[in-house]
Amino acid sequence: MLLLLDALRGLAALFVVLHHACSLLWRGEALDAAIQAGAVPGWALALLNPLDFVRVPVMLFFILSGFCIHYRQATSLAAWDRVSPVPVPSWSAFAWRRLIRLYPVLLFALALTLALDAVGRTANPALYANGLGWSPKVRQGLHISEPTLDVLLANLLMQAEIVRPHLGSNGPLWSL
Repeated sequence: MLLLLDALRGLAALFVVLHHACSLLWRGEALDAAIQAGAVPGWALALLNPLDFVRVPVMLFFILSGFCIHYRQATSLAAWDRVSPVPVPSWSAFAWRRLIRLYPVLLFALALTLALDAVGRTANPALYANGLGWSPKVRQGLHISEPTLDVLLANLLMQAEIVRPHLGSNGPLWSL
């Protein structure tokens, strides 16, 4: 049963990724102009419309994540030998588990961001300079920081958006 819930959680996360990709890559002034000119068939737009309903998959992901994480912990505690004392939660053990679970993903995301932003700045400098080509909604929220040492260090310390901006164009880093 837990495997099924994990799969559902994965599908919800995939839906959110597709929503973000759609917003950044396919939506915008160019698509609007192509639709008005009749260059894009209506059925193609109908395939993108369900991606606008992202709130439900986000809530489903958070609810299922909370349940799956708690369930594993509760199962572990229930299996504890009843003769032995109940283990006292340790902040250091929690921090260590969190670090080894999240830090490899963070390092990969930061490296990938640096590499893809370097390619993007070379291929389309105007996009990084002023956000041309993005939809007005995305352009408004698009904040691309320069990859300076202090920004990189803040992101390595998981302090993005708290003491410094997220690295480059990777706004979803807050989710780690």
